[in-house]
Amino acid sequence: MCATIDLERSFHYRIGEVPDYQAFKTVKTKGHYQKGIIGCMAVAATILLSEYNGIVSIAKTYDTTLPYKIHAVTGDRWYPGGQEDNNRYLFYASDRNQQVTNYYMQYVGKYFLYAPHVDGIVLFYEDNMDNLLSGYDYLVVVETDLNAKYLLKKHYGIDIQEGIYKITRSGDQIVLTLT
Repeated sequence: MCATIDLERSFHYRIGEVPDYQAFKTVKTKGHYQKGIIGCMAVAATILLSEYNGIVSIAKTYDTTLPYKIHAVTGDRWYPGGQEDNNRYLFYASDRNQQVTNYYMQYVGKYFLYAPHVDGIVLFYEDNMDNLLSGYDYLVVVETDLNAKYLLKKHYGIDIQEGIYKITRSGDQIVLTLT
């Protein structure tokens, strides 16, 4: 703000004590001032138009993004008083665009669930499924594939679909229940 005022004052001088009466030092300084204002307005309009087009583009493609898919499955779970959800969540989805390996899916999952314990996986290994699932309270399936459908049907008797599954132990057996 101070720089703007100093720049403004460098182009004109005051006549008398009343601040409304101002004149430019020369016709040349007035021309520079007017051209500078027009240039700044053009730059500001270009930046605003670019931001607007970016927002419109993001809004048009939002329903194909990972945050949209996670929100469709989990909803937005912000609890009263800012209390965190301390359940442990395991997210399952494909690794398209490295969304799991670069920790993006887990980050978005933490945001929507308001939970600090969120992990992601892209593939189930048949030998380790019980051990893996027993460390979590919920399995969140964001995207399904044939491998997951086959293994979860074989081991737990469920037809997997997008959703949140409660993981419980019944003796030595793990039970997945769609919530």
